[in-house]
Amino acid sequence: MLPTLLAVLLAHALACGDPSRGSRGGSFGSSHQGANQASQAPDLESALAAGDCLGAIAAASALESDGHTLSAAQVAGLERLIELAELADLPEQSRGGTAGSLIALRQALLAHHLDDERAVAMHMATVEPSDLLAPTIESVRARLVVPGQGESSKIAVLLPMSGPHQGTGEELWAGIQLSYKNAALAKNLRVKLYDTKGTEEGARQAAMQAAKDGSVVALGPAGRLESRAAALVAWSEGMPIALLAPEAASANAEHGVFRVALSPTFEAEQAALVAIELGYRLLAVMAPRDELGLQQSQAFARVARKAGAEIVVMGTYGPDAATLEQDFRDLLNLYPLTNERLRRHLRQYGAKSWKSFTPELGFDLLYLPDGLARGTLAASYLPFFNVELRSGEAMAVGRLQRKHEGLMPRIVQLVAPSSWLDPALSARGGDAVEGALILSTCPGGLGTDLSAQGAQFAEGFEAATGRAPSRAAALGYDAMSLILVAREEAAPRGGQRREFSTAMRTARLRDGLCGNLLMTASAQVEGQIEVLHVEAGHPEIYEY
Repeated sequence: MLPTLLAVLLAHALACGDPSRGSRGGSFGSSHQGANQASQAPDLESALAAGDCLGAIAAASALESDGHTLSAAQVAGLERLIELAELADLPEQSRGGTAGSLIALRQALLAHHLDDERAVAMHMATVEPSDLLAPTIESVRARLVVPGQGESSKIAVLLPMSGPHQGTGEELWAGIQLSYKNAALAKNLRVKLYDTKGTEEGARQAAMQAAKDGSVVALGPAGRLESRAAALVAWSEGMPIALLAPEAASANAEHGVFRVALSPTFEAEQAALVAIELGYRLLAVMAPRDELGLQQSQAFARVARKAGAEIVVMGTYGPDAATLEQDFRDLLNLYPLTNERLRRHLRQYGAKSWKSFTPELGFDLLYLPDGLARGTLAASYLPFFNVELRSGEAMAVGRLQRKHEGLMPRIVQLVAPSSWLDPALSARGGDAVEGALILSTCPGGLGTDLSAQGAQFAEGFEAATGRAPSRAAALGYDAMSLILVAREEAAPRGGQRREFSTAMRTARLRDGLCGNLLMTASAQVEGQIEVLHVEAGHPEIYEY
């Protein structure tokens, strides 16, 4: 898309000549007119002021042929005109000198975006270095770094080390440092940290600088919008990038854009498989009414149906709404006009008796794919509407029947994503989250029972930072470990950008801090899932 767009834009750029009249004689392809312009050698300042590109080129060439040196202002003006020019073939008389070098640089950029590296080399060979052109030449050379170039020893890390997300950046960076400083694969490695400032513009600048510095790959950023901005820059500069944001821009191996954090849709798919393995067949999902919530709902439903389960209901709620009452009434069909049992109940016990009404549910497992704050808020509406949640304790039939006026209610198992694994879980969720099943994307790493590797990581992290590691730190650790595996794989083939991008397509990390990681054909990493069970407010490993 980008090469085509650039070609179209260049083909329709302002003609080289007076902007008000278009091109004098059509294009640079008219060698007769080019020679004639050169012989007349109009005044350079006048040509620049009039926007007369051919005249300016001829005047500049004549001046330099007579031994004159162009001023910085004249070079800048000439560069502006050539940037707006229609780049057709130039007459041989116009080659060389400042004008010829600027044209060659422009043509090299076009050839680069059209993936014609032979033409790039041909055009760059005609560029004549000079002090005034040095900044322009350096800038163009940085943009011409292509896959297959870059220094294999340089890895860029793009993180928010300042701004509102500084804490996340510091946590990831600490985990990343532990990974490469202790790794046997980190020989002759240079890792440079670039601050994205937690903004899109900061991410763009960080990615551009990393590419200009010759990094073979960039790891990061961590935010969704940052990742999208950095990915576009990395792709246009030919630098592979491994995004740490699970909700990142679309991964694409052809563009060298990879995602090394497990995606929310992958978690949703795994949640469906866990439900099936536990024997549940009547399932429901309640998700935020936004793009990500829709993706997770669809992923959960797709895998569940493929495995033979029934999706009884797919509910949604406003991602920023102050109350979710209306949405849960929809989920549970708590409307007298459509619910005969509820209508009779209200008629018998009064208009406010809906709080004691037992909803008639068609599902026995509910998946809530949302973050801790909103997810636990959503969960609280279930007991509020008299839905019995499976708490893990033996639930006395008699007690339940008395509570529900002789009816035996359906017990619902709550399933939540890894974002619920937070010290504030019990305080936020209370009784509603007791007995919930939570998926962990870092089995054995930071769970209740640490693996030997996890314990070593936790000890090293605490020694370096004075605090216990978070899941972000574990993500950073394993992401860098995967990068080092790909670097080792790419080394025999040159270890530069093109080879690194190829190696990333099939990169596999065995026995990482959070288990095994595998890069898939969709350029997104997949890993292992562990199921935890909330007991007395704390997630414990769930054996099933």
